[in-house]
Parts: sequence; C-alpha cells; structure tokens
Amino acid sequence: MTELQQPSLAAQIESALRSAPGVRSVYRSGSLVSNLIGRGAAALGLGDGDEPLVAVMRDGESASVEASIAVDGAQSTTETVRSAQIVVERVLGAAGVETSEIRLTVVHVQEP
Repeated sequence: MTELQQPSLAAQIESALRSAPGVRSVYRSGSLVSNLIGRGAAALGLGDGDEPLVAVMRDGESASVEASIAVDGAQSTTETVRSAQIVVERVLGAAGVETSEIRLTVVHVQEP
C-alpha cells in the first residue's frame, strides 16, 4: 500500500473546517514529538514550515484525514464534530476521492 500526502487537498479541507459551524480553529495534527521535530527542521532550513495543518493520506481512490480542532463551548461538541465530518466528506467527494477514515480530535473547547 502506497500512501501519499496530499497538500492541496489538505489545504482545501483545512479551509472548509474553518468555516464549519462551531469550529473555532484548526491545529496541526500529529503527536507533540512529530510537531516539534517538524518545527525544528523548519527552523534549521530543512523544510519550508508551510505544511498543511490537516493530514491527508491517500491510497489509490480513497483517503484518510486527520485533523485537530478547537470548538465553540457555546455549541454542542457532538454537533460540531458531526458538522466538521460532513464538510470533510464534501471536500473529498468534490475531489472524487472516497473516504476511508476521518479522525477529528477536539483539542480545545473555547469558552463562549
């Protein structure tokens, strides 16, 4: 199985997530260690530091998406995550890509 990162698709999904009802922010996906390594590499000039915040791994005609979001505390977190899932599915569908997995992690609940 060959997995390919899809930066253009990731940017589209990030933009769509930012407009989803109840989503207040999008954060870089991945572990703390991998994020620190990525930022360190960018600081050393080994990367451009402009990678998308959303991870999209594509395998053939399907893709898995991983995103970390902040949600509005005045709204139902469950409904917000469902709305975020729907916008991700729509972006993938518009790109002609089947959804294999969507992993949304709520990393922060912002006070109203």
